[in-house]
Amino acid sequence: MIANTGLGQRDSVFLEGNPLSDEAINQQIPALRARGVTVGY
Repeated sequence: MIANTGLGQRDSVFLEGNPLSDEAINQQIPALRARGVTVGY
């Protein structure tokens, strides 16, 4: 998901019901949010 450069400002990703690793929670989700992506989980 983080490698998808098409995700940016005003995009949203909802991850409810998906198991999330510590890496996803601590690194990948913050990186997406820094690009302006709304991430819900």
